[in-house]
Amino acid sequence: MRLGLLGKLRGNQVVISAINVNWKGGVHRLDGVTSKKHTVEIEIPFANKKGEGVLMFKAQEKKPEIITAISVQQPFRLLDVSPKPPVEVKEGERVSFKLRIGLPDYGYNGPLNLTLGAAAQEMVMLELPKVVLKRGERSVEVENPRSIISVLKNGVFQHSVQLYKALSYNDRVGSIKVGAPFSLVSSEPKTPFSIDDPNSYIVSLWIQAPDHNYAGPLVIELG
Repeated sequence: MRLGLLGKLRGNQVVISAINVNWKGGVHRLDGVTSKKHTVEIEIPFANKKGEGVLMFKAQEKKPEIITAISVQQPFRLLDVSPKPPVEVKEGERVSFKLRIGLPDYGYNGPLNLTLGAAAQEMVMLELPKVVLKRGERSVEVENPRSIISVLKNGVFQHSVQLYKALSYNDRVGSIKVGAPFSLVSSEPKTPFSIDDPNSYIVSLWIQAPDHNYAGPLVIELG
């Protein structure tokens, strides 16, 4: 990060011990700066990296990140920013925000806290009273402690299931499907695999949610 100092000299020294950037509830820390001037210019790098999150299990393009606003906490003042929000950052792209910050008129020593505003994310509510495991003509209901969950529209959630509810030791699983309106992103272990643990065999599924609210069973088909 590059830091440049602007403005006329004054008597009091401002020590910015760190620059704390809040983004979607997480805080990213950048180096601070010391100045005897009235303003300071800072640069905030932002990258929408590829392969982050659960969707790395499937080749799928992420939605762009949209920075809707930038704000700073008192006693600092945001005088100018370039580029001006809203700014859309597509997957794999980077952008650097150049901010001109007004400093307090007294000797300050502490962090500069700023927030990058994110576009509102659309959520869907999933009410799953039961999970059904199907293998051929056999159908078994499984307890579901997470019967109501809230996830991003078309987002991915994880669900783990004990396969011994429907299968036996040494059985082979060639494929896994989930019923509509869901779709399977990935599983761990990946298919095909055999039930090789005589005590317990749990498979973890990453499932893509629909773009609308849903109430009903989660049906998992084992091939």
